[in-house]
Amino acid sequence: MEASRKKNSIWGILSVAALFLVGKLKWLLPFLKFLKLKTLISMLIFLGTYAALYGWKFAVALVYLIFVHECGHLYAARKLNIPTSPAIFIPFMGAVVGTKKQPKNAKEEAFIAYMGPLFGLLAFLPAVPLYMFTKDSFWALVIVLGSILNLFNLIPITPLDGGRIVSAISTKLWGLGLILLLVFAIWSQSFLAFVMMFLGLFQWSSIRKIQKILVTTGNV
Repeated sequence: MEASRKKNSIWGILSVAALFLVGKLKWLLPFLKFLKLKTLISMLIFLGTYAALYGWKFAVALVYLIFVHECGHLYAARKLNIPTSPAIFIPFMGAVVGTKKQPKNAKEEAFIAYMGPLFGLLAFLPAVPLYMFTKDSFWALVIVLGSILNLFNLIPITPLDGGRIVSAISTKLWGLGLILLLVFAIWSQSFLAFVMMFLGLFQWSSIRKIQKILVTTGNV
């Protein structure tokens, strides 16, 4: 009896969510355009790779979370009338959405950047009540994985979203990001984290040199 009530409650929640989304169909149209052929093919390859290594539940959760995250960047770019290329999923790297036009300023860059983590947060929040009702480990996986992905992306160092966000404030904060990324890379023993750390260090060094030149020539 109790299990039946929980099941009915879950379907109730999902029904309300579905009705809400249908009512906001205009908001979904840009995301439907996001599903280009290149995106679908790369998504299936990405899904198959992670399913073979970690199981289909992990693969589905990861693809879902990354896809919604990238939809956030897509939505922001469309709001700013910045055309984008199709998203490409790359195993062990994530997904990439290229912009065909640069943002006009740091504020626009930050807006595009923080919409990814915001959508990422909205992606896994529904899993909280679902896990509370069902105690299904899949929803716990979505919550944990979504939290880790969001926190990682918010580390303040480029090319991560956090670095693009704080660049609107000060690139000096990238120093903190490098330290955090180094700690994460050592803790997780992630090759990708080490690669991102060196890319961030290289870009930070380049920007610091440019800033010194501008100060010396009196252009700032």
